Amino acid sequence: MYRFTGRTRCIFRTAMCCTVGIALLFLTGCVKPVVVHRDQEQGLQPSFSAEELENRIEQFNQRRDSIKTFTMSLTMSISRVNQRLSLSKCFHCEAVCDVPNRFRMKGYAGGTVPAFDLLMKSRKIQLYLPTRNELIRGTRSRFKNLAIVKKHGISAVLDANLADLFVQKLPSKEIFWEATADGIWLYSDISHSHSWQRTLLDFKTFLPVRQEVFSRTGQMLLEVQFADYRQVEQTYCPFKLDISSTIDNFMIKIVIGSVRANIPIAGGAFSIHVPDDVTKVPPRQVETKIQESPDSP
Repeated sequence: MYRFTGRTRCIFRTAMCCTVGIALLFLTGCVKPVVVHRDQEQGLQPSFSAEELENRIEQFNQRRDSIKTFTMSLTMSISRVNQRLSLSKCFHCEAVCDVPNRFRMKGYAGGTVPAFDLLMKSRKIQLYLPTRNELIRGTRSRFKNLAIVKKHGISAVLDANLADLFVQKLPSKEIFWEATADGIWLYSDISHSHSWQRTLLDFKTFLPVRQEVFSRTGQMLLEVQFADYRQVEQTYCPFKLDISSTIDNFMIKIVIGSVRANIPIAGGAFSIHVPDDVTKVPPRQVETKIQESPDSP
């Protein structure tokens, strides 16, 4: 039996119940932190201790803290195929971030035509759509349910906040962890959300290679795969991300071209400038308009 001491508390014991089921019960507060080790079920022992894992998580997060600001250029491809809609779009994007609270990304269709301007400050969001000359403002949870946001794949972009994914930190409180042949799975709750996640770490590099987000009922909402890690300041960050939103059937492929970290960022970088005649639309009104005109651009 293995036990975490300090901030992370995990008890290792072999059990007949499913690991994911246990994680759901724990995250809803029904049982104590318990994890099933598949390697133990096979008669093997973990190659590290709970204390060692806790230390490696702390070191990983400290290195990620070395990034305070960053700018990046990237290519984002969004595709969706279902019975009602087939969508395939590619954007060149420029992003700027003041970690962890402010993130802005401007997208261009065809490389030069402004397509959207997205600003996220904490849990508040502004979205400017130049082709419609509309500015939509609200909270993240409100935005994700907008028909226009879902139609164009922006919902998946909000779910997979690029700033969080690029410099994400590993959960360090109240987690399960499980050593498998694929790597180390970390199970954790998501703050301010009715969902939980598990993150797969590579045994050798201790870098995230996959992340999955689930609803409380166990339905997968989002899957992210990380690849092409490169050194940025004192840490390594993924330059390729494949994001799947199972709810909206969207696939997003992100390839980061260049990154500049810890450079001064002007205050105006986090302000969206719109024409004087812009239409400011509350999220509730957007929902009504889209329901009335489902084929609008």
